[in-house]
Amino acid sequence: MTPLALAVLAAIAGYCTGRYRPGTTVLGWAETQIACRSSWSPCYWAAVPLALAAVAGAWIIHPRRTARNVRAFRRELHATAPPYRMNPQTSRDTNSP
Repeated sequence: MTPLALAVLAAIAGYCTGRYRPGTTVLGWAETQIACRSSWSPCYWAAVPLALAAVAGAWIIHPRRTARNVRAFRRELHATAPPYRMNPQTSRDTNSP
């Protein structure tokens, strides 16, 4: 095949994949099997690796916090607010002249 024919086939395949969204369909099936089936069911055990792969893929592509961020947060010293001391001379509820 020529490179042009491969590019056209890749474009068509990409368009069809984008329109059909097989990943969403498969993940929906997996979520339904995990939620509604018994853990003794073969469908349940077929769906578990799909769900785990989806979670791992989401964690790799869109991590909420990186390990470096977690380590930096643990090392950082968090300052605490000084204790509040009410001074009766400057309080607004006193009837001082």
